[in-house]
Amino acid sequence: MGKISSFTFYHKPSKINPFTLTAELLFHLPGVQKLSEGPVWDHRTSLLWWVDIHDKKLYRYNPETGNHTPFSIDQYVGAAVLRSEKGLVLALERGFYLFDEETGSLSHLSDPEPDLPSNRFNDGKVDPGGTFWAGTMDNSEQAISGSLYSLEPQTLTFAKAFSGVSISNGLAWTADSNTFYYIDSPTQRVDGFDFDLASGILSKRREVLRFEQSFGTPDGMCIDTEDNLWIAFWEGSKVACFDPRTGKQLAQIDIPTQRITSCCFGGAEMDTLFITSAAKEGDSLGGAIFSAKPGVTGPPTNFFAG
Repeated sequence: MGKISSFTFYHKPSKINPFTLTAELLFHLPGVQKLSEGPVWDHRTSLLWWVDIHDKKLYRYNPETGNHTPFSIDQYVGAAVLRSEKGLVLALERGFYLFDEETGSLSHLSDPEPDLPSNRFNDGKVDPGGTFWAGTMDNSEQAISGSLYSLEPQTLTFAKAFSGVSISNGLAWTADSNTFYYIDSPTQRVDGFDFDLASGILSKRREVLRFEQSFGTPDGMCIDTEDNLWIAFWEGSKVACFDPRTGKQLAQIDIPTQRITSCCFGGAEMDTLFITSAAKEGDSLGGAIFSAKPGVTGPPTNFFAG
C-alpha cells in the first residue's frame, strides 16, 4: 500500500457558495429509531433498506406506499447488502451472515475477528464485481482496533485489506472501478486508493479530502454517475457533495437534524438521495430517514454475487 500523498485538498468555505437545498422527511418512528445507517436501494423491487445498529434491526420500506417492515436481529447490525439472487448478506457484531427475509433466518458465514470481542462491524458496500466490503470498529470507540475486510462471493471467504482503523465508514467506487474511496471517520478525511477489480487489491493510498471539525465528521457516503462524492456529516446537519479530483464543494443538502450517517441514490430514475440519521437527546428528528432530489443521478446498486 502506498504512502499517503502530501498533496491534499482541504475544505475551506468558498466565496462562491455551492447550490443548497433542504431534505424532506420521509420516514420516522419517534423513540424507536436510534442509529439508522447504510441505506440501500433495490431497483428490482423499488424498495429501500437500511439498518438500525443500536436497535439491532433491519428495515425494508416502500416509498410509494409508506409500508415498512422491521426485522429483529440478535446482534448489532453494521451493514446490509442485497444478493443478486435472493436475500441479503449482513455484517453483524460477530461476523458475516446470510439473511433470508422470508423466514427471518440467519446463516453464519465467518467471523474475521473472534479474538476481538469488543469490536463490531460498521459500514459496508458491494463493489462493482460483486464482492462485499465492510469494516470494523471498537464498539466503545476507544481503541484503534478496526480493519477493512472483503467477502469473496464465490468461496464466501474473507480477506483483510488493512488494519489500524478507528471507525470504518463510507465506501465508494468510481464508474470505471479503478478508484476506491474510503472514510475512517475520526481522521476527518476521505482517502483514495487505486483499485484492481479482478484481484480486489488496494494500492497507492492517498488523502483526497480533509475537513475541519466545525464542518462535521464525515460518515457514510455514496457516489453519483459523474464520480462526485456525496458525504454525510455527523454533527454537521448536512450531506455535502465534493469533486474528489479537485476538492471543490459542489452542493449541500441541509437536514433538520444533527447526526447524519449515510446516503444512497435510488428511486425510479435513480435521482433521489435517501439519507439516514441518528438519534440525539433533544433532537426530535434524530434517527429519521430523509430524501432529496439534487439534480443528479446515481449508479444502480451493486449486488453481492454469491
